Amino acid sequence: MEPKQKIAAGYVRCSTDEQGATSIPQQQEEIKKWSALNHFNIVKWFIDEGRSGTDFLKRPAFKTLVDEIQHDPDFEYVLVYDESRWGRAPNPRESNYWKMHFERYGVKVRVIHSSSKNEDDIGSYVVEVVESAEASEYSKKLSRSVRRGMLSPQQGKYSRGGTAPYGYKRVAIDCVSGQRKELRDGMHCVPRQEKVVWELGNPVEVETVKRIFEMKTSGMGCVAIADRLNSEHIPCPKRGRWKNRDKKWSGCCIETIIRNQTYTGDRVYNKLSYSKYVSKEKGVDFQLRMMNDPSEWIIVPDAHPPIISKELFAIVTREKGTTGSKITRHHYRSNYLLTGLVKCTHCNFSYQGAHHNKSGNKYYVDGGFINKGKSVCNYHSVRKDVLEEFVLKSIKDFLLAPEMLKKINDSLLQLLEGNPGEREQRRSILMLRLKENEEKIGNLITLVEKGMQLDSVTDRIKALEEEKQKLKDDLSQLDANQLSSISPAAVAREVLAFFARFEENFDKVPILEKKDLIRRIVEKILVDPVNRKVECYLRQMPNIPVVEEFNSSAGKPFWVPPVAPTGIEPVFQP
Repeated sequence: MEPKQKIAAGYVRCSTDEQGATSIPQQQEEIKKWSALNHFNIVKWFIDEGRSGTDFLKRPAFKTLVDEIQHDPDFEYVLVYDESRWGRAPNPRESNYWKMHFERYGVKVRVIHSSSKNEDDIGSYVVEVVESAEASEYSKKLSRSVRRGMLSPQQGKYSRGGTAPYGYKRVAIDCVSGQRKELRDGMHCVPRQEKVVWELGNPVEVETVKRIFEMKTSGMGCVAIADRLNSEHIPCPKRGRWKNRDKKWSGCCIETIIRNQTYTGDRVYNKLSYSKYVSKEKGVDFQLRMMNDPSEWIIVPDAHPPIISKELFAIVTREKGTTGSKITRHHYRSNYLLTGLVKCTHCNFSYQGAHHNKSGNKYYVDGGFINKGKSVCNYHSVRKDVLEEFVLKSIKDFLLAPEMLKKINDSLLQLLEGNPGEREQRRSILMLRLKENEEKIGNLITLVEKGMQLDSVTDRIKALEEEKQKLKDDLSQLDANQLSSISPAAVAREVLAFFARFEENFDKVPILEKKDLIRRIVEKILVDPVNRKVECYLRQMPNIPVVEEFNSSAGKPFWVPPVAPTGIEPVFQP
């Protein structure tokens, strides 16, 4: 009698796109061969190409796999080539966690190249834990080795990758012939055949860097320098993360250049920690990108042609120092609730928080003027307390509108009462699996009665009995939920009462939760400096913005009239 085919999905992964051309097909071929020998039928594949194994939830295909398993999958097994293809999480417990998570939904993970028997005995569990730990340790060792090689002084003048700074260009040098070629945007050197160095680039960019340092030494501020360059229509850097789509300079962009030791001809490595393992050892959040202590920096002198002298760089950086501080997410620690939501209709730049030292008043100020000067936009500001009060009132009115309360009530009732059709479908699936389970147990008992050794099937019968009990428990839970005494109407009334206490509840939560709530409701806030008007766009289903207008002519004025700036620095007045 032909053994029954087990329904499975295949999961394959490789870390780099280059590996994917060979690794992915090889893994699939090996899994197919194993499936044919062990009576598995693969109905679909989940492929993560060019994805690291250190983070499970940053792999798109794996996230899709998790979602399918949590919503009635059409397979019972997931087949993986080996433990390293499954994952190399820093904490090996995470690899086993996801296996257990899948089993809760009736799907088992089978690693085809493993010393484990892939069964529910203690021996298989120990082997899987050891192999997960080995995969995790391999990833840590590889990270340390790569980092050691990247930071080795022997790398000298050669680039480790990435784009060249403003004013430089990348040049690839053949390691054998010495032939040189310029690498334009999107081009890469040939691995292990070419090395990349930096050389002086566009003459206009080189001259602009020199002017920036000269203007700084003459006493001009960063925003003033940016405004000067913008008024002369000199395009700003737009490489990498400097995504200045308007091609306008900003004070931050100028500051980045004047603090970059690269322009003296030195190559500086290890200023920021980009290793999650090193960050963990230091006890800091990897996402914050902590600035390393200057004693840890690796400096290779005279690695490429300089644009400015070391003496000039020392003069410019002596004012504020060069050590810097950790890079944090200002949005999360700012006490301005509307950070990132308020934009100017004239320059399309976001308003940012500022305060007047003498009066203590706080404002939202036009970021185009503050960061890029009057060549981009004029000075405008809005009182923080009045603008936030207006937005919160708009949110409250929106949530407590009769039609919105009805939508919330209807959605809650539908959610709590559930869908009878879906519940019956779930019950049918559980009954079918219970029937299959009982058939398997009956077949094994028949084999024993025909003379098969009882010891050889005892463990399998025990596992099937446990699975049978779990299926019965799930059925009981499903029936219990259907007969629950919880009143959906009572729950809906309690939730609506919570919304009625919006202001009271809003004042109690931390600043991060306040910002998150506002962003779930508010799409954007537009400030029209010409007509002195603010528009608050609230999200609604369907996604049609509802416009709430607030004008200085209605209620107390919120507008701070433009003030003639002194020099280039803005003047704040109450």
